[in-house]
Amino acid sequence: MSFNNEVKKHFLSLLERRGLDLKEEFAGSITFCNENISITFVSDVKADEINIFLGYRCEDFELDGIDFTFILQIISLPQELRSYSQATEDRLNWYKKVIQLYPEILNGDRDFLIKLDRHYKASVSDYNFRLKKKLLDIQADRAWDQKDYEKFIRLLDPIKTQLNAREKRKLLLAKRFTGN
Repeated sequence: MSFNNEVKKHFLSLLERRGLDLKEEFAGSITFCNENISITFVSDVKADEINIFLGYRCEDFELDGIDFTFILQIISLPQELRSYSQATEDRLNWYKKVIQLYPEILNGDRDFLIKLDRHYKASVSDYNFRLKKKLLDIQADRAWDQKDYEKFIRLLDPIKTQLNAREKRKLLLAKRFTGN
C-alpha cells in the first residue's frame, strides 16, 4: 500500500470529523485542511522517516510549517506514548493516538495556539542567538589571539550575562588590559 493510502486509512475519517478535507496529494505527500488548519504528511523514503507539518491561521497570527515534533515539546506525553516503532504503520498509529489524545492540536484551540506561538518565537529567538553567538565566538577568539582587547570587549560585553565562566574571565582580563 502506498504511503498516501496508508495515511488515508489511518487519518481520513478522523480528519474529516474535524472538518479537514483532502486538499492536495503528491507521491509521498498528502495535505488536509480547512480555513484555519492544515496538516501535511510527508514520507522521506531515503531517511526512512515520516514527518507531519501543521499550519494554523487565526485573526491574530499565522503559524505555518510547524513540525509535529515541535508540538510534542509543549504537550506532556503519557509514558506509553514516549516511544514508537519506525515502521510506517506503527508510526502512523502512534501519530493518530497522540492527535486523539490531544484534540487541541487539530481544533485550533486558542490557548494552545498562543502557547505554541510563544514557544515557537522563543525557540527561533534562541536559535538565532546561538547562531549569532557562534559568529561572535569566532570573531572574539580572533580578536583575543591578535591581542585586540578593545574589539574583544566590543563583541562580548553586550552579551556578558549570557557568557560562560571562561568567557567572563577573559572579558574581565580584556578590560584590565585596556584599563576599562
